[in-house]
Amino acid sequence: MSWKEALFFPPEMPISNHSRNLIQSLCCGAETRLSSIEDIRKQPFFHAVDWEHIRERPAAIPVNIRSIDDTSNFDEFPNADLSWHVDPG
Repeated sequence: MSWKEALFFPPEMPISNHSRNLIQSLCCGAETRLSSIEDIRKQPFFHAVDWEHIRERPAAIPVNIRSIDDTSNFDEFPNADLSWHVDPG
């Protein structure tokens, strides 16, 4: 799937200009794409984030983790087709 053909912002699902700009800065050609954590941190979308103390903040959605390999917080999709389709071209 190509972002050039698939990236679309439907008018019935409005998002902020900062959100739109961040998404477009991540889904673009490699020569202009955000390429470092510093570039990402400087995005206006993240202006209110206290990067120095972010690890001290509580999780937005607390989860209970029973072990390092606990996957109980993930949805299951037993009927999902997980095969890869490679374009031979």
